[in-house]
Amino acid sequence: MEILHQPNDIVAQRYQILNSLGRSATGNIYEAKELTNHKRVVIQAFSILTIQDSKVLEGLKQESKILVNLDHPAIPKYLDYFHEDTPSDRRFYLVQELAAGDSLAAAIQKGWQPDETEVKRIAFQILGIIHYLNSLTPPVIHYNINPDNLIRSDKGKVFLVNFGAAEKKYINAITPEGNFVGNVSYAPLEKLSGNPQQSSELYSLGATLLFLLIKRSPDELPQRKLKICFRHRVRISPQFADWLEKMLEPAIEDRFPSATAAKEALEHSDRTSPSTRRTSREQPVNLTHAQPSNSDIFINRTNERIVVKFTYDHLGNLWFSIMSLIGSVIFVGIPGLLTIATEAIDAGAEIKVLLNILRIVLPPIAIIIAIFFLFYGLATIVQKIWGRVEIEIDKNSFIFREKLGSSIYRMDRGKTADIEKLDIDIAFHQVTFDNDFQIEKLTVKWIIWEGVYKHVFLAANREEGEWLVAELSDFIAQVRSSSSRS
Repeated sequence: MEILHQPNDIVAQRYQILNSLGRSATGNIYEAKELTNHKRVVIQAFSILTIQDSKVLEGLKQESKILVNLDHPAIPKYLDYFHEDTPSDRRFYLVQELAAGDSLAAAIQKGWQPDETEVKRIAFQILGIIHYLNSLTPPVIHYNINPDNLIRSDKGKVFLVNFGAAEKKYINAITPEGNFVGNVSYAPLEKLSGNPQQSSELYSLGATLLFLLIKRSPDELPQRKLKICFRHRVRISPQFADWLEKMLEPAIEDRFPSATAAKEALEHSDRTSPSTRRTSREQPVNLTHAQPSNSDIFINRTNERIVVKFTYDHLGNLWFSIMSLIGSVIFVGIPGLLTIATEAIDAGAEIKVLLNILRIVLPPIAIIIAIFFLFYGLATIVQKIWGRVEIEIDKNSFIFREKLGSSIYRMDRGKTADIEKLDIDIAFHQVTFDNDFQIEKLTVKWIIWEGVYKHVFLAANREEGEWLVAELSDFIAQVRSSSSRS
């Protein structure tokens, strides 16, 4: 795309270009100042030389008139629009107030890390803007909501900029049929096919919020049936995850029907917390299956949810950690052993040369391996002493937490409806070092299948694994049966 202006260029004898702010779908965006009062503004400029139809220019003016009449505190005011002819080009300009602050994309790049509360606050603000635009006659569609077009001030207020409404006729006039204009990462299917709707803005907003949570483009995440699989990458409440998932539904009929509906649902989820969700109907119930006598796993089951808690004592044998520590000591001693061997062995010159080479080469390698074994062994022992696993499943969602003390260092979320089955996998290993020393290891894994994905946990023994699978399977069957009746 051609660069239309350089710094210090004068446009319409009224505006002086200061610097480039990037590009829109079809043109260039500049920061400029008005020569009469030195007010800072933003100018969108694009060439319309290739357009032969005079009706297109008139259409651009009509669309721009709509933008000039927008009146919302989070939309910087559109001040002017005009076209200007040069000997070699015809250009159309839109002039807008400058919103002070960084784009959400720039803020993330600078290290900003918004939490769930801040992301929700941004969601409420943008939903308010979308509601305002949709309530106009005729409704206005922004066409390109993404982190680059949302400006955040120092006080946390968010502005929506770079409207595509005035460019719509221009885009249709100069791009081949079927070509997409905009940011694909934040566009729903119907926009990619050239048929954007009002609820397309909700998908774009959802993708933008997801970008704030994961700090990368949503299209970098895996997909299942065209749905973005994001729950394993974010640390947010199950209620907010459910809401965000509905915003990102690929089928337009599965999304919220309007910004108002989305805002009301978000307000409801914001009021709902794990403590408030526990209603008077949620009474403790007895476990369906008897817990093995040698199991210290904690299970709390009600008619609404089941919580499983266990320590990392169930996750492997302590002897491997101890062997790792012993291995680190052995590898640290290798350089000294080589020194002793070199001095003690009465060997020929070639052998001594080889030993001297090994004395130079092996110590750094041995130290690296020793450090690895040391840290692995210590980390495993610390994890076994203070590590905890918590699994919580209710009729709507599940959450897996791995904790060290009271701190969560890994968390997975999902929807209970996506759990297809629970399974158990038993493997027996026998290692013989000599005729007198054998190590026998029985590994019992119990698995929760979320579609093709699996969440794997280890049990102390076969009896405990079968009990866990039976108890969780029974609970999931119960809540699904209850949901279908209601």
